[in-house]
Amino acid sequence: MKLIKVKPWGEGQGDFVYVNEEDFNQDFHELLDEAEKPKKAPTIDDIRAALTAKGIQFDDKAKKPELQKLLDDAAKADDLKAKLSGKGVDFTAAVTLEDLQKLLDEAE
Repeated sequence: MKLIKVKPWGEGQGDFVYVNEEDFNQDFHELLDEAEKPKKAPTIDDIRAALTAKGIQFDDKAKKPELQKLLDDAAKADDLKAKLSGKGVDFTAAVTLEDLQKLLDEAE
């Protein structure tokens, strides 16, 4: 009988609980082993697709690190814009990440 590690559902159960694999109920248990596995790194094609979906232009000859930086910067910009919106700050004139961060720093 194989045991699997799941998230505890009650007090006093510790950091995890082992249950029999055949007793695992996906509607009740949260599998920890699966959550602990490192996620597969995105491929260059995954990054290009994400950039295209966001409408971000990129050089077709750009290497993976350059493309990943563009995607990371876009995510940072989205985060900063969301925070600024939450504070009611107009950020339409901000052009760079630094501009957005400066506005956020001033708002706090």
